[in-house]
Amino acid sequence: MGTRFNMVIPGIESFIGEKLVMQINLILEREEQLLSCYKPHSEISKINRLAAIEPVVVSDQMAEIISLLDDYWKRTNGAFDAGLLNYNLLLKKNTFTGNKITDEIFGWKSVVWNPRENTISFQNGATGIDTGGFGKGWVLEKIIKLLKDNNIKSAFISFGESSITAIGTHPLGDFWPVTIAHPVSEKEMEIELVDASVSISGLMVKTTDGKADYVPHIISAKNGVVVKQNNLAIVKCNSPFEAEILSTAAFSLGETGIDELKQQFSNAAFYFLK
Repeated sequence: MGTRFNMVIPGIESFIGEKLVMQINLILEREEQLLSCYKPHSEISKINRLAAIEPVVVSDQMAEIISLLDDYWKRTNGAFDAGLLNYNLLLKKNTFTGNKITDEIFGWKSVVWNPRENTISFQNGATGIDTGGFGKGWVLEKIIKLLKDNNIKSAFISFGESSITAIGTHPLGDFWPVTIAHPVSEKEMEIELVDASVSISGLMVKTTDGKADYVPHIISAKNGVVVKQNNLAIVKCNSPFEAEILSTAAFSLGETGIDELKQQFSNAAFYFLK
C-alpha cells in the first residue's frame, strides 16, 4: 500500500511465520485492490471517477466501509471527513491556491450514500474518497483477526510508522513500549500498548537533497482551512481503524478543539506532541 509494513512475532516456528507472511501479503494485495486511490482499477478509484456523474453500486465490503465512514463523519461532527481526496492531493502537489476551500458544499457533505441500494454518488465534482485517513487501520483490523485466529498471543506491527498495533505483551515485559518523537522539536513520549493500537497524524514530510520539508496535506472539514500546525496528534484505543480515524480528526481540530471528540470517544486517549 505504498508504505513500510514491519511485524514482530516472538517465539514462533519459522514455517508458521512464513505461512503468516504469505497470508498477510494476500490481505495487503486484496485490500489495495479495493482501497488504493492510485490504482485506476481499484473499486475506490471507480467510485471517485464516476460518482459525480451517476450513482455507483458498490460491493458489500465497500458498503461496510462507506457506512463506517458516514458514521464516523457524523460522530465526529464532521471533523473526520473522508471526502477530501482531491483537495488533499492538491495540497500534496503544492498546487492548492489559498488557505481555505470556498465551495459551499465540499467533502462528505457532498456524498449521497444509500445503504439500502448500496449506491453512492457525489453532489460536487471535486469530492473524492481519501483512504489515507483510515486505510491502514482497516487493513490492520484484518491482520489482527488473522493472527488471533492462528492463536498468536504476542505481536507488534508498525504500518507506515504511523499506525501501530500490539497483541498481548512484550515477551520481556508487561507491555509493548512505543516511543514517539516530534521530528522538529525532538520531544518524545512513550506509550504502553497491550492489545491496543496507536495512530499518529501530522504534516507530511518531503525530503529534497537531504533537507526535510513539512508539507500540509490535510484540510479541516470543519471550516475548510488548510491545517499547517506542525503538531503530532496521537490517539490510543483498542481499534486500529478507530485510532487512525480519530488521530486524523484530532489533527484537523487541533489541541484546543477536541473536547467534544474526547466526550464522544471516551474509550480513546488523545495526546499532542509539539
